[in-house]
Amino acid sequence: GALHFFRRQVLLQEVNATEKLGRIKNLCMDKTGTLTNPEPEVEGIYCPAGVSKERAESLTAAYLHGSQDSSETVQAMKKFIQQVHTEPIAEVVAFSSWRQYGAVRLSGEGEHGMVFVGLPDKFMAYLPDDSQRDWLAGLVAEHAHRGKRLVAVCSSTGTQLPKDLSQAKLSLVAVLVFHNSLREGIRDTVDFFQARGINIRIISGDNPETTSAIAATAGIKNANRVISGAQMKAWSESDYMEKVSSYTVFAAIEPEQKEKIVVAFKKSGFTAMVGDGANDALAVKQADLGIAMFAGAS
Repeated sequence: GALHFFRRQVLLQEVNATEKLGRIKNLCMDKTGTLTNPEPEVEGIYCPAGVSKERAESLTAAYLHGSQDSSETVQAMKKFIQQVHTEPIAEVVAFSSWRQYGAVRLSGEGEHGMVFVGLPDKFMAYLPDDSQRDWLAGLVAEHAHRGKRLVAVCSSTGTQLPKDLSQAKLSLVAVLVFHNSLREGIRDTVDFFQARGINIRIISGDNPETTSAIAATAGIKNANRVISGAQMKAWSESDYMEKVSSYTVFAAIEPEQKEKIVVAFKKSGFTAMVGDGANDALAVKQADLGIAMFAGAS
């Protein structure tokens, strides 16, 4: 079995992983880079009323220049945004899966030079303009059910990046729409496991509707049983043990929540976790069988 895996370019840290794979009852997967190809593409950029495309691209370019983020999402944005920013950056808050946004403060813009880039759901509650909030919610609803992923760009005033979004006066600048195509052969893989009675669960940091749509397209059963990380915030340890089996898709999930979900599933049977990024590392490590895709954390 080990030799068979080696020929298929699978590196086993433990040879008995072949036995473990044969024992799994629950198979947990990340979405991006696991169900879908890791390289996203930007389909388009949308700007709310009163914001020009040039201004939106200029501020986005400033973030791309200053953030020093090398993620696949940022690489796709760099390919799409034609403007190049060369001015100095005064301050940077790196994007993280925990924070769900990143930010930069520009040196030459005075009090108007703060740019935030992250998940629309993260910014929604902090937009003081009702019309912008409604416009963003409509855009998310329009694209999420088609399996598209959205990234929002906001600006703010101030002379220092705030430690918390509640302290920021956010104004929506743009929304970029991404798509990731399904990985070749993923439907056959899903069918293979489900035909053998293995429960597949998707645990993702992305929007609930987007994640559910991708899961359904991949052929995962009960993809409409969705819960978000925000809904799980108040869960106790016993809640995790009692409730996780009721859901197939866990979306907008933080890394620590991924770990707790895997721990809970382990109580119901041998559990594997597949992931491709650092945000999956805690869950992959905690699983009975951890599987890292490509450049995923070892």
